[in-house]
Amino acid sequence: KDEQRRRLQPPQTPHSVVSSDIPPPRLEPFNPDLVANATGREPPTETFVRISSSPTPLGPRNSVRLEGKRRFNRGLFIIDLRHMPAGCGTWPAFWLTDEANWPVNGEIDIVEGVNYQDTAKTALHTTQTCDMDDVPEGTKTGSWDTAVGIPNRKTGIPDMTFRWANNCFVYDPHQWINQGCVA
Repeated sequence: KDEQRRRLQPPQTPHSVVSSDIPPPRLEPFNPDLVANATGREPPTETFVRISSSPTPLGPRNSVRLEGKRRFNRGLFIIDLRHMPAGCGTWPAFWLTDEANWPVNGEIDIVEGVNYQDTAKTALHTTQTCDMDDVPEGTKTGSWDTAVGIPNRKTGIPDMTFRWANNCFVYDPHQWINQGCVA
């Protein structure tokens, strides 16, 4: 049993996997591009981390969350994806945030995809007074998401006014809760 438990533990890495009481997924180098040769397989030329939500001996795994152990207040953060899952119930994302002081320190969603969405979204989530309504056309790629059908706070009647989601305030009354600026 200890051997089985040891095999389920991920190798030492600069990140952790947050889950319920189900053991964390096994993080291992993975190369989908291995080429067969006369003696078997050639050594990998690229290394990938493959994160799976496959079941464990203790039961199903509903989701996987990979979280950094170190905290940064500035830097260049890069994610290089070969594949990002899509499908009903998926929500792959790469976020930068300070959960202990959110939304005061803000959140940057560098890449976020939901369900069968075919375009990755980028968003900012902040406190009041941060909006993007003065960003000139042509200085960004893509376009703002929309916020239509937001229920009136007093009556509950949906407001069908067409608005761009360019206010980063997580509680902006004219956007969905925590919608933020989304492009």
